[in-house]
Amino acid sequence: MEYKITISKRAKSNLENVIEYLKANWSERVLKDFLKKLQKKTDLIKQNPLMLASSEIKNDVRKCLITKHNAMYY
Repeated sequence: MEYKITISKRAKSNLENVIEYLKANWSERVLKDFLKKLQKKTDLIKQNPLMLASSEIKNDVRKCLITKHNAMYY
């Protein structure tokens, strides 16, 4: 069973900021690598949302590391 992922307005805004930062300060390759990693992680979460550990802040929130500088909470 595949779960549906819905992105909040705040998360969408944050993601757009990260993408704009990468476009402005890094190469196209770095941006593409980031987007590939993000897609891979979201695909894994769709298949098995409980696979990642709970965050340190809240037990019912999970943390997914996209890169060493970017994390996604769900």
